[in-house]
Amino acid sequence: MSKGFGSVQRKIAEILATSFDDAFRVDELCRKVYGEYWVEKKQRVSVVRAAKALVKKRPDLDWTGSGGPGKGLVFFNRGSVMSYARAMLKARGLPESQIQVHLVPGGWSHENIAEGGAWWLHVKEWIANQSNDQARIAQIKPTLDAQKQKAAAMMARLRG
Repeated sequence: MSKGFGSVQRKIAEILATSFDDAFRVDELCRKVYGEYWVEKKQRVSVVRAAKALVKKRPDLDWTGSGGPGKGLVFFNRGSVMSYARAMLKARGLPESQIQVHLVPGGWSHENIAEGGAWWLHVKEWIANQSNDQARIAQIKPTLDAQKQKAAAMMARLRG
């Protein structure tokens, strides 16, 4: 097997590099890679395999997914708050038309991308870890831990 990127991996890397602040569902990547509107299963399988292999080779890329029906994998750039936010919303099944509405000031998810917000903190923590900036990690950790505890408490209330 080849050690370099395959043609599908190169195309996906190019797409993610030129759209740094965006995130892509598998069907969106398929249309960009293959240039066709109708996406076949073999194309989805090829793109998922190539994108996951690319993520293993490139720590700046990642994927998320809810696993729910109709809500597949979403690939994004780890160093971009907007890419992370768009990935989280797409993984929840939000249509493209609603994502921007959620992210603008006053939108339901804007507080997550604003400085100090949950998604903003996750991205800044990742960036600090990549650069081994221990001072920044120590600065972010208490706020991130507090937000995780708040989220866990909210989930406990919803369950019980």
